[in-house]
Amino acid sequence: MEGNLISTVPAFDRAHTQQLYLIVDGGQIEDLAPQLYALEGELEMEFIYLKAPYDHLMEVSPCVIRATEPVKEWFLEQNAPTAGYLFASSQTLEAVASLFRAIIEVESPLGSNVFLKMAHSEVAHILLETRTPALWMIVETGWLPTRYGWQYAERPTDLALDVSHPIKLTDDQWQRFGAISWRNRLEEVQAHLRHYFPQCLDRVARPESWIAHHAETAYNKGFTTLQEQLIYFNILGWLGDDAFTDRYPDIQDLIETRSARTPGQRLEQAAILAERYTHKEMHT
Repeated sequence: MEGNLISTVPAFDRAHTQQLYLIVDGGQIEDLAPQLYALEGELEMEFIYLKAPYDHLMEVSPCVIRATEPVKEWFLEQNAPTAGYLFASSQTLEAVASLFRAIIEVESPLGSNVFLKMAHSEVAHILLETRTPALWMIVETGWLPTRYGWQYAERPTDLALDVSHPIKLTDDQWQRFGAISWRNRLEEVQAHLRHYFPQCLDRVARPESWIAHHAETAYNKGFTTLQEQLIYFNILGWLGDDAFTDRYPDIQDLIETRSARTPGQRLEQAAILAERYTHKEMHT
């Protein structure tokens, strides 16, 4: 999301019978509990992973909070678009927390149980947009900050709120969640390059497009993990766009030719060579 959440904040209009809540992602905001306890005024909140068997994950637990003015201001000041969202509900805080706890784990289209990133605003927006009753049972009206701007959602009047657990994600939802994960990956790569190879991004006109292109190329060559892709971009950081051309045939061979070595091992060797070339070229 461009700009600041505060400068684009919507009006959180709701019925007088509804309460305004915030759900926030403990995995995205460091030291969430101490930050919340430091806020002024009355604080009513429930950590979703409070009870067994999830209590060992309390440090990254989503937390649902009655959104008082200090709570709202604190969240908006985080300027972290995907780290939570606000919603109106006529249910009590305890009831809301209980319903969220029922969807901690969901079933993927592959049949495996996975943790649902329920407090991630873009994940929630997909679930609401695809008329998922388990979330609409909680949310009557939602205001979701995303990297594409604020999204507004209102419970469909024709939606049957029949839920069986665990809820099963559809192929479409799963694919759209994958797109979120990929965008997260690209942002991690960009942050890595900004820190270690800022000159690399300064050389290209459209850094985001450049990163997306090379990340997809790396993925298609079999370098699929975040660690592998960071090493791949290290090589680009040292040598630029010529890194994988016949200007550096030994590196090109390691990248293009599959062998008994793992993709990660080939990349590590290519990175060693790239660093050597960089130092050699600096001294010639």
